[in-house]
Parts: sequence; C-alpha cells; structure tokens
Amino acid sequence: MTKARRYWQGLMMILAMAWLAVACSGPGDLDSSFDSDGKATTAFGPAHNMGKDLVVQEDRKIVVAGEFENSPSDTNFALARYNPDGALDTSFGSDGKVVTSISSGGDNAFALAVQPDRKLVVAGFTDNGPATDFALVRYDPNGSLDTSFSDDGKLITDLGSDREVAFDVAVQEDGKVVAAGYSWNGNPLAGGTDDDIALARYNPDGSLDPTFSGDGKVITDFVGYADRAHAVAVEPNGKIVVAGSAASDDTGNDDFALARYDPDGSLDPTFGDDGKVVTHFGYSSAFDVAVQKDEKLVAAGFSSSRGTGDDFALAHYNPNGSLDATFSGDGKLATSFGSDDQAQGLAIQSDGKIVAAGYAPGSNKYLDFALVRYEPDGSLDTSFHNDGKVTTDFSGHSDQAEGVTTQDDGKIVAAGYAHSTHDSSRFAVARYLGDDN
Repeated sequence: MTKARRYWQGLMMILAMAWLAVACSGPGDLDSSFDSDGKATTAFGPAHNMGKDLVVQEDRKIVVAGEFENSPSDTNFALARYNPDGALDTSFGSDGKVVTSISSGGDNAFALAVQPDRKLVVAGFTDNGPATDFALVRYDPNGSLDTSFSDDGKLITDLGSDREVAFDVAVQEDGKVVAAGYSWNGNPLAGGTDDDIALARYNPDGSLDPTFSGDGKVITDFVGYADRAHAVAVEPNGKIVVAGSAASDDTGNDDFALARYDPDGSLDPTFGDDGKVVTHFGYSSAFDVAVQKDEKLVAAGFSSSRGTGDDFALAHYNPNGSLDATFSGDGKLATSFGSDDQAQGLAIQSDGKIVAAGYAPGSNKYLDFALVRYEPDGSLDTSFHNDGKVTTDFSGHSDQAEGVTTQDDGKIVAAGYAHSTHDSSRFAVARYLGDDN
C-alpha cells in the first residue's frame, strides 16, 4: 500500500468518525464545535475567577461577566467574550478579557445585559469602605468603558443603607436600565439583618430616572423580615417583575417571592396581593425569572425541607400572579439529581420549552454544571439527553453554572465557574446541542 493511499484511507476514517460522532449526538449533548469538546475556561489570575451571568450577541459571540480576585479584599468586575467557536475574541478588551475596578475595596459583578446597540451593562456592588452600594458599568462593544454613561462608564448608587447589592439588570425598550437586588434596613424584628427588595432605574445616560417613584429608587418590604430580589425582567407592556425570596419569620424560612411594578415604580395592584406574591415550597428561593410569549411567568431556584438536600424548583404563574395549574398540576415542581441541587438560571426556548441551569453533585461527588429541560406543561423533556437532565464536569473539582441562555440556532449556552483547585477557579462556559443541531 502506497503512502498516499494510507494517507487518504486515514483521512477518510477520521472524517467518518467525526461524522458518526455528530450523527450520534442529540439535544443536551456537548457541542464539539465549541472549543473542540463543548467546554471553555478562562482565567484572569491565579485565584478565583467566577462567571456569574452571560449573554449571546446577535453575531453569536458569547459574553460572560463576573468577578476577578486580586486578593480576598480586592475583587474587580471581569468580562470575557468568546467567538462562536469558543476561542477568546481578541477584538474585545485585552485578548478577549476586560477587568474594571470601581473602588479601592471589593467590586463584584452578578448580572449582564446587552443593549440593541451591542453595548453591555454589568451590575453588582462595590465596597467603598463603610458600606456596599449598587454598582453599574457600561461598556462599548469593543470592551472599552462607555463614557456617555455617567461620564466615565461607571456608576455607584446609594439607596440609603449600609448594605446594598444589585443581583440583576435589564434594559427596557426605551434604553432605560433597571437594576434589582436588596437594601438592608436594620429592622430589629429580624435581629438587625432585615433586607428589603430594592430597585433602581436609570436613564440611558446613567442618571436616576425621576419618573420612577419620584427619585429612581424603590424599596419593597414583604412581611417585615428579610426579602431579596435575585432577578428582574421587563414585560412587553413596560411592567417590571422581580423574583427572589421573602422570609415569613426570623428563622430564615424563605419562600419564592415575586413583585410586579407599573412603569412608574408603584406596585401593580392587578398582580397577586397588591403587587406581591409569595409561593411556599418549604425552604426556597427564586434566582431567575422569565416572561413567556403568553405573558405567563416562570421562576426558577431551589426548594428543600430542613435537613434534606436541595432540589431544582420551578413555579409557573398566570399574568395575574396566581399559580398556573396547567403546569405540573399545581403550578409548582421540584426536580432532584440526588441532593444539593440548585437552579441558578432560566431560559425559555422559542418552542416554549424551559431550560433551567445550576449545579448538582456529579459522579465524583463534587458539584457539576446541571441542566434540566422541561416541556411547556412542566414534564421532563425526555428528548433532552434521554431523561431531561444532564451534568457536566470541567476539571474534577466543583463547577457551578450561574446562568443559561439559548442561541438563535437552538443551541444552549451555560456559564459559571469551574474550580481547578480549592483556591483557584476560572470562568467556565459549556455549549449544548439543541433540537436542530
């Protein structure tokens, strides 16, 4: 056999094996066209680098925002952008990465939104010494700070307390920016640890919007104990929905909590009980919320009973805030991978299927990325990795997905962080095949 013939036979075998791998793949399997194995990690330094949220741009580039740790007392906002093939996009910042310091203390980013003009808005908090405040940064599409936003691209908002954190951010159709999280009010009923849901709305230039509750800021208490908003979404009619947790007493027995606001910042009286809804799962919290095309709402997080492991938890609501009985029989469901399972992110596909992402113990007993896909009625989608559930290990240590979204081609992207050692972690991104890939 000639060398040329052996070469072509070898090449044909490689191509056949590649075709077979693709042909045998299905929804929920890792997408091998993304960084060769469906997974990518990025370090900004040797310590903790933790991705917290992501967006997919119209050009299918993936942006992840989170935290870069210089030292335990010095953390910064961090972003990484990936090309569709999983490689870092060198046209973004410095070799695909951007780090931003807001104050001399710790700065932590939790949320990311992309505007129609491809500018990126990141929200979290900054520790300026005596207090933590809402912190927002806006970037131009190339990763540079957008100086049309608050003069230097960076914005700090004091809502009036010593401890304030923005956990999520959304951009309205008119370009206004809404950030949601919590503000501590020091209520002695909760032992001095009471938090309230906090929102701030900004004009496109970063100034607080006075048409929103008079000064751009809204604080909402549920029942006098600790309440937090972890997620925010803007409905097509301009109403604002937040989801998180509300405690019914001072023992930490949290429940799913949703609130809806009219565009002027007042609570919407057509939603639940005067604009507020509490859903009992046991001990539970919602970490993400999404608005469906039919205006129904989906919230995802975790639920557990004291002394037992956590499960993925979803609640489905009618537009008026009542639980939707067409979803899992009573509007609520819990999904277990075994123990210590939590959903952190949520995405609604164009066909109405629901994807929740978070973490669950893997085969090595460390945490792995965990995804679940549900049919619109809440049943597990068995076409997704055979049983509706999939876990992904990055490095043999603990990995956590913090957010999930879908591309226009149906592929599913999850992002968070992966530990390489106990004291070191990296941004982590995984892309999964959809139904038509």
